[in-house]
Amino acid sequence: MIFTRGAQSGNGKVMISYCGPPPPPSADIKVNNSDGPIAISSGASVNVTWCGPAPGAACANATSCTVTFSDAGGSWTGTSGNQTQPLYATRTYTLACTGPSGSTSSETATVNVSA
Repeated sequence: MIFTRGAQSGNGKVMISYCGPPPPPSADIKVNNSDGPIAISSGASVNVTWCGPAPGAACANATSCTVTFSDAGGSWTGTSGNQTQPLYATRTYTLACTGPSGSTSSETATVNVSA
């Protein structure tokens, strides 16, 4: 919290400004350009995009982001990204973003895989 005291105006009043914490980040993840859930056949490829470049997919105020998967280890990092991979089982992708004040935001997208 930051308070500043401004110059006194001609009417004898003092201006005080308040600069609060920055807004929390937004998180946006898409699978095949959809918020999900989507359905694909086993072995088909899925395109995962987070924080852009799809219209409306920016993650405002994010300083770091990580994508994790429900069925496997590993992760992708970056304040934006794009990965394509074949899937053989249903998977949920979770995007978690952190903002400059340490606040977080997350979103998930699920891909249902049929045999």
